[in-house]
Amino acid sequence: MCGAFRMPEGGRDVSFQKVPLTTRAALSAYIEACVGIRGAGKANQAILYIADGSESPMEAKLTIILCFPVRLGGYGLPMPVLNRAIPTTPAIRKATGRSSFRCDLLWPDAGVAVEYDGKEHDRRVASDAIRRTALAEMGIDASTVVTMEHMRSEAQLDLVVKRLSRLLGIRKKPTMRDWSAERHALRAALGLA
Repeated sequence: MCGAFRMPEGGRDVSFQKVPLTTRAALSAYIEACVGIRGAGKANQAILYIADGSESPMEAKLTIILCFPVRLGGYGLPMPVLNRAIPTTPAIRKATGRSSFRCDLLWPDAGVAVEYDGKEHDRRVASDAIRRTALAEMGIDASTVVTMEHMRSEAQLDLVVKRLSRLLGIRKKPTMRDWSAERHALRAALGLA
């Protein structure tokens, strides 16, 4: 509901570049007005895991997997901002012809970005390399790229999350519990298992 895409209905394809139906802030304000109504507490907890700005189902699913709490099958990373415009410097503008870049998932305080690359992006390898170099020059590490193969493999996602945790300066406490059943269940609920 807060993303710029619509899920398919009646055999149609996903539609992109749509105006979001609502925002996290609007949902939060509505929930605040519902104090005392059954389910308001759970809705208030759920709002913590909603982000504005997703431009595709896979960006939304990646955000869910990375940021949901471990007990719900996620990795418990902090919420990123999605697809925020990052203005370029004059030198980068001159080199790339771009006045801004957008990253799928961005942790601005840490200068870390993640891009989801589907098959449709295979032909853009050269422009993506230029973009990553320009972002690095602006202090944003956009070297982490996630593909569908990562999304379907817990072992590959584990590697991505280890790298992101290191880049974000997060130290994970070791746990004795195996959370793979919860992770598998979450991926299955998202249609990825």
